[in-house]
Parts: sequence; C-alpha cells; structure tokens
Amino acid sequence: MYKRGSYLCSLAGLLTLLAGTLSQAQAAELSEEDFLQDLPIVLSATRLVQARRDAPVATTVIDREMIDASGFTEIVDLLRYVPGFVVNYDSGHVQAASYRLLNNNLARRMQVLIDGRSVYIPSLLGVQWTSLGITIEDIERIEVIRGPSAASYGPNSLLGVISIITRHASQDRGVMMKVNSGENNLGEGFLRLGGGTENLDVKLTTAYRQNDGFIKRYDSYQIRKMNARADYQASLNDTLVFYATINDAKVQEDNVFDSAIPDHPSTVSSRSFQLDWTHSLSPDEDLKFQYYRQTHDKQNRYQYAGTPLFIDQGHRSERDDIEFQHNLSPQDNLKMAWGAGMRNDRVISDYYLGQTTPSRNNKIYRLFGRLAWNITDTTLLNLGAMLEDYQITGSELSPMLY
Repeated sequence: MYKRGSYLCSLAGLLTLLAGTLSQAQAAELSEEDFLQDLPIVLSATRLVQARRDAPVATTVIDREMIDASGFTEIVDLLRYVPGFVVNYDSGHVQAASYRLLNNNLARRMQVLIDGRSVYIPSLLGVQWTSLGITIEDIERIEVIRGPSAASYGPNSLLGVISIITRHASQDRGVMMKVNSGENNLGEGFLRLGGGTENLDVKLTTAYRQNDGFIKRYDSYQIRKMNARADYQASLNDTLVFYATINDAKVQEDNVFDSAIPDHPSTVSSRSFQLDWTHSLSPDEDLKFQYYRQTHDKQNRYQYAGTPLFIDQGHRSERDDIEFQHNLSPQDNLKMAWGAGMRNDRVISDYYLGQTTPSRNNKIYRLFGRLAWNITDTTLLNLGAMLEDYQITGSELSPMLY
C-alpha cells in the first residue's frame, strides 16, 4: 500500500514538472509582440483597407507562407483552404471551385479578380482556371470574400469574390528556375527573371505544364504561359504598374454525354494587358485609375460522327474595362471610397450566335461607393451601394448595410 502511494506521488510530481516545463516553453515561444501585433489586413472586402475583423463579410486570407507550405501546383487547389469551398476536376484540364455546392465548373456566380482585373470570360459565361496566365509562384496572397459582395464588385458576385494579388516586381529580383515531374506524364517547368533600378522593378515569368488527364479519358493538356510585371515609382506621389499575360494551350476534348461527338483536340489562347496608376494626394487620400483589355479565343472544330458535317464550336471574347476610384479618410474613424467605371464585352461565335449576327456587344456603366465609420470603439457601420447600367438588361442597384 505504501509503495503504491509512493508511485502515485512520484507520477504526480513528474506530471507537474512536465506541465511546468511545457508552460515555460510556450511562454518562451510567445512574446509581447505576439499579443499586440496588428490583426490581418484585407484589401478586397470593401475596396477599403480594413482589419479582417472589421470587414462586413467573412474573409479568408491565403498568404505566401500558406501557399509555400501547401505543396499545391494548381492555383484552384489553394481554395481547399477556404471554409465551405469544394474543389474538383470536371476533366483533366477543366477545374471547378464551388462555394456551398451552389456553383459549377465555370464559377459564373463568383467574381474572380487578378490584381483587380476580372477574369470572367463572356463567351464561356464563366472562369477558366487554366487560362489565368499566371502561376502559383506569382501569387503573394489570395483574399476570398464569402457571401454577396455586389455593392463592391457588381455582377458575378452572388456567392463571393476571389481576389488574387500578385507579387511586387521588387520581391522577385534575380533568377528562379524550377522543374517538376510526376505520374501520369505530369511535367512542369518554370523560369523567372527579375531586376530593376532605384525607381523601376521588372520581372518576366515563363512556364510550361502538361498532364495526361484522367485514366481512360481523352483530356490531356499542354499549357504555355508568359507574364510580365513592371512597377515604376514615377514620383513621390505617383506609381505606375504594368501587367501582361499570354496563355496558350492545346487540350484534348472528349464528351461523355454524346457519343456522336468524337474525341478531338482544340486550342485555347488568352491575352491580357493592364495598366494601373495611383496618385497620392496625402497619406490618407489617393486616386487610382485602371485600364485593362483581355481576350480569349478557342478553336474547336470537329467532324460529327458518321456524317460529312463539320461543326465549329469556336468562340472569341474581348473585354475592355476602365475604372476610376477615389479613396479618402477625412477623419480617423471614417474611411470612404467611391468611383465609376465602364466595360465593353464583345462575343464572337457563328455556332452560338448564328451566322447572321455572329458578334454581340454589351456595355456596362457602373457607379459605386463604400463607407466604413467607427461610430464608437465597439460600433462599426459599413455602408455601400453600386448602380449599374447594362446595355442588354437595363439598370440595377445593389445596396449593402452592415
């Protein structure tokens, strides 16, 4: 009995010592800075720079550290980190990301942005993840706004906004090269060159990727990408950023729903050009002008099985967009943003639109405003609205109060 009690006392002492050691180790790992550091900042939720806790919608931030630790090689796979998202593959080169199972592989109910540029393809009525023109190494962070955000970003924002922010050219000076290979004929090559002067930083990235797709499916792909970015500090108050992307792919098309459509190859080409100018009026006020043009062209011609008939499902889309935004903070507890923009979408396709009128245009004008007011230390008001005028459907107003 005495020995048993001694063992129990010894065990209790050992556990107490171990607990004390762990507590000291944890205390050594945590410092005052860990408790007093700023909360994560989000840039996309309201077009205002806010702490994530002040954003009026649920926001997930995937930073560069998470991207490096993930081991993923496809951009869309990073969305697996976002609560409520489902990521899958419709074929070897058609990727799908959905929120709450309410989406499809084209993500037409979700706005996807790259440095503020919408990558929505009008001729597809959605987003094609393999045609973004950037690689996973180009990304600095991804901000995912879960929930309606039409008051900030307009159409296609019903389920949320995925804002991809690429790395500043000064962050990637020097040379970086990477080669990956794997099963199913997976191959990837990546080369980046970066350099600059005191006021100008430039980088150029080229990449190649191939994959045989799913087993027993005709869905392999070969993709070549090239993108460039230049950041120029024109003066103390003026910053210019130039972006350009080229994305060319050869993909295999199969159709599991119609046996009369034969397996056949197709080609996809995407181009984009973007220019941003930011003029700072003061530390709390700036003006931003953005223009971009992007095109998407798919050649998809095949012979209908058992007939001499050739079918051409090719299509082309063009988008031009210009936007002005004014950010200001007249008081310490008040942040505001307002702006206006114009967009022109053009779709060309004999197959989908008919040979009599093979092209259609849709002009969109928008006016938006956002306000974040810290009424008290514990009370925050977020207010916003966007007015849009569509050439096809007319005017729509999207208000938001939180």
